[in-house]
Amino acid sequence: MEELNYMSIKNEMDALLQKRKFSGYGVSIRQNGRDIVRVFGGERDIAQSLPMAGNTIVRLASMTKPVIAVGAMILSDRGLLSIDDRIDRYLPEFSRMEAADKYLSFMDVYEPDPDNPLVPKFRADALMNIHVEPARKPITIEDILRHRSGMGQGPFSASILEKSDRPGMTLEERVKLFSTLPLDFQPGAFTGYSPAVAFDVLGRIIEIVSGEDLNSFIRKYICDPLEITDLGFDLTEEQLQRLSRLYESGPDGLTDATDSDHGWQLVDPLPTGYYSGSAGLLGSLDAYDRFVQMLAGKGIYGSKRILIESTVQAMTSEASGPDMFPGLFWGLGMSVRKDPQLAGSPLSAGSYGWSGAYGTHFFIDPVKALTGVMVMQVSNIGGAGSPVIPVFERCAEEEIG
Repeated sequence: MEELNYMSIKNEMDALLQKRKFSGYGVSIRQNGRDIVRVFGGERDIAQSLPMAGNTIVRLASMTKPVIAVGAMILSDRGLLSIDDRIDRYLPEFSRMEAADKYLSFMDVYEPDPDNPLVPKFRADALMNIHVEPARKPITIEDILRHRSGMGQGPFSASILEKSDRPGMTLEERVKLFSTLPLDFQPGAFTGYSPAVAFDVLGRIIEIVSGEDLNSFIRKYICDPLEITDLGFDLTEEQLQRLSRLYESGPDGLTDATDSDHGWQLVDPLPTGYYSGSAGLLGSLDAYDRFVQMLAGKGIYGSKRILIESTVQAMTSEASGPDMFPGLFWGLGMSVRKDPQLAGSPLSAGSYGWSGAYGTHFFIDPVKALTGVMVMQVSNIGGAGSPVIPVFERCAEEEIG
């Protein structure tokens, strides 16, 4: 597919590229499913001068989660599970959970370090007076999808997990490890974000219910019907040649972090076959864009229906309880803009999507029939807090006037 050059977003992205904020980027924006912007810049591999393209494979990180959420809803549509189900129905080891008696967020235990502005200081003393008590209610699948399970949602459990977590574990092994961790809060009591735990648990439930490993399930029920080849937990030799390097941005420019980024080492599926439902998928902009078009099409793409229309509507519905962040709430695996102005977004109310740690991002604006997918590979770009996301969304709005 040829590149469509639209100067507003290309100029903005190329200016950031020149500042070495990232090595390369790809952007796709559609309205009513029609390409209105498709631009690429920079390189996926600086050392070999290999350019970014629509078929460049990237680490999707937390943009894995919406795919896993869709997987769970496929099983729900088929009557094989319900989002109301207790997770211990499928994983009995989660039947006797304990929870922290005081909830601390990550922001509560980090403070700015004047000597190193990019890396905040961790205050271990903030965790000293936390104790555990029995969980007062079971965790449900909906709790996972709406990030209110308490699993891996704060520094208390993270401080324990880092002592025993290691690369090379299988999904089954890691989920059993997760069952031994205390919850950061009572299930349903708060809404936050579980970056690396809860959706691994959901991925394991999908395996148990479907009888398929997570990679095979995604391929069979999502990728094959949508004719997507460049999305999964494994890569062919040919796809490996298209895999982007991962870079870290610093004062002196970009350094290659492909083999040193600890977060990726924990979820990298290529050496061990670990299928992290939280952050392990690999895929291209073109592949993920087709997945996005299915959601924008209310569960259908071309002639293939993946989800019931009412299910897609439910995935962007609000539940009672606290918002995720000001102006945002969690749907079922999706971040939804309730008050775009409060959320600092130019998109319409009801727009939804999510981001990945390495600079990937997507959105769907149903009001304007607008979708966007952006990819890059920067280890410290800031995930959902990336400063590039507002630029991307603003330029998308400008392109349609």
